[in-house]
Amino acid sequence: MKALDIALSGIRMGSPVTLENLTMFPLLGDAVGQPGYLTLEEALQSGQVRVTEVSEQGSVPNLCLVNEAEIPVLLLDGEELVGAKQNRIVNLTIMVAAKSETVIPVSCVEAGRWSRQSDEFSAAGRAHFSRGRAEKTAHINASMGADGPVQPPPPPAPPPPPVQRRGKAHGPPPNAGNSSAWICSIRPSHSQSS
Repeated sequence: MKALDIALSGIRMGSPVTLENLTMFPLLGDAVGQPGYLTLEEALQSGQVRVTEVSEQGSVPNLCLVNEAEIPVLLLDGEELVGAKQNRIVNLTIMVAAKSETVIPVSCVEAGRWSRQSDEFSAAGRAHFSRGRAEKTAHINASMGADGPVQPPPPPAPPPPPVQRRGKAHGPPPNAGNSSAWICSIRPSHSQSS
């Protein structure tokens, strides 16, 4: 508990940022350090990680990740990988140990193609939208309870239309420094009847 007390003693709350019924409070700290892991995109770009099909034939719900880095690699739920036989998204957030090889669970996001475009996957630089990730997770959970192998989810729903905002968004205060976290507070919106 002492280590946690020491870590928390250097954190202060910054000025709140509000948009409509959402208020966020940045948690600021003086110490800026490296996170101790690589993101999937960083690791792929550096050549320290390779993501491939699990075999020459491939398997829709699985890919093979080889981490040759000295530190772990963080994969986020919904990150898209492009290439190989079919584009896929990562099914859950995973921290892959340094110097290891693991099979990662994925879902198809490219219906109709099952032909090799490349030997390895690359990062798409984008993630699946939240509603699509929720639908994918519900389908996977339902499939895991059923008999037989997990079936890939149906093609994702189209992304939601852009939200029109009436208020003005404000970014972090100019002197916010390096925010390491945000605390969010959502106030219920009260609609007025005519």
